[in-house]
Amino acid sequence: MGPELTLWFIFLAVWVAGFLLLWNIPRCGQRPLPAPALSVIIPARNEEHNLPRLLESLNGQQPPPHEVIVVDDHSTDRTPEIAHRYGARVISSATLPGGWTGKTWACHQGAQVSQGEVLVFMDADTWLEDDGLVSITSAWMEEKGALSVVPFHVVRKPYEWFSVFFNVITAAAVNAFAVWSRNGHSAGLYGPFLMVSKTDYRQVGGHESVRQHILENLRLAALFKAAGIPVCCRGGEGTLGIRMYPDGFSGLVRGWRKAFGSGASQTPRPLLILIILWLTVAAATCVMLLLTWCGMPGTGAAWMFLYLLFVAQMHWHFRRLGSFPCLVALCYPVFLFFFFFISALPAKTDWKGRTVGVQEEPPP
Repeated sequence: MGPELTLWFIFLAVWVAGFLLLWNIPRCGQRPLPAPALSVIIPARNEEHNLPRLLESLNGQQPPPHEVIVVDDHSTDRTPEIAHRYGARVISSATLPGGWTGKTWACHQGAQVSQGEVLVFMDADTWLEDDGLVSITSAWMEEKGALSVVPFHVVRKPYEWFSVFFNVITAAAVNAFAVWSRNGHSAGLYGPFLMVSKTDYRQVGGHESVRQHILENLRLAALFKAAGIPVCCRGGEGTLGIRMYPDGFSGLVRGWRKAFGSGASQTPRPLLILIILWLTVAAATCVMLLLTWCGMPGTGAAWMFLYLLFVAQMHWHFRRLGSFPCLVALCYPVFLFFFFFISALPAKTDWKGRTVGVQEEPPP
C-alpha cells in the first residue's frame, strides 16, 4: 500500500468518525402533562426587528406562559414600545455594573422579578413554532434539571450560509448529540434557550454566578452538573426557530467573533480533538483534490470520491440544524475556510454599542 493510499484510508476513517459528532439529535416530544407556571425572560437590546415574531409566537401558544418579561437593556430603538404592544411586562435595566455582561445582567434582573415556578430564558432572535412551548415543556418535565434547545436555523439570504460550520461545531461541542451521549444528556447548554426550575436556578446562584462570562450557558452547565442537576439538550426542528444576524454580513462576522472565543476551553478534550481532526481532514481532502488537478502525481478520482463523501456527510449534518440548501454542502470548503478565518481573529469586537470579548476561562 503506497503512501497516498494509506493517507486516503486514514482520511476515510476520520470521515466515518465525523458521523459520531451529531449521531442523534433528539427532538422534543409532546405529551398531555399538566404545565407548570412559566416565566419567559427575554433580554433585549435594540431588538425592535426581532421581538414581534418572538412575542407573536409566545402569544399564540396554548396554554400561554404565565408571564413574558422583556428586560430592555438601554435600547435606542423601539424595543420597549413593541414589547408593551404585544402585552409583555417590560423591565428597564439598571445601569450595567462592573464585572457583568449585558445579557447576564438582564437575565438576572428578569429572574429577580419573575413569578413563575419555571424560568425560560429566550434570545430575542428566536421564536416558537405552533405548540412549541408545550413540546419543550413536556421534554423538560421528563428530564427536569436544565434543558436547552438548539434552535433550527432558518436562513433567508446567501450570506447567512456562512454561519453553517459555527452551527455544526457549537451543536457538537455541547456533547449531547454524539453517539456516546445518553439521550441528549449534555456537557453544556445552548445559549439562545434555557428552561430550568427557579429552585434549581437559585441553587447554583443563577446568572450572578456567571455574571462576567460571554458564554454564560457553558458556565451555567458546569455549575448545574456540579450540583447534581441534570443538563440536557434537544434539537429545535419543529419547535424552536432562529434567524441569526439578519442585519448583514458584517453583523454575522461580529456576532461569531463575539460568541466563539472561549468555547474550546469548555469542550471535553477528546471531543475537541475529534472535532479539530474532522475539520482538518475535510479541508485537507479539498487540498489534495486541487493538487491532483494541478498536476501533482496522485489519483484524482479517489480524492474526488472522498470529497463527495464529505459533501454528503455535510448535507446530513447541515439539514438537521437549519434550512441550508444542498449548494452549501457542495461548496463546503468555502464556508469551512471562513470558519477557520473567523476562529483565528481576536475575540474582541463592537456589539450593539459595547466592546465585548471572550477570554479563555478555566472550568470551575
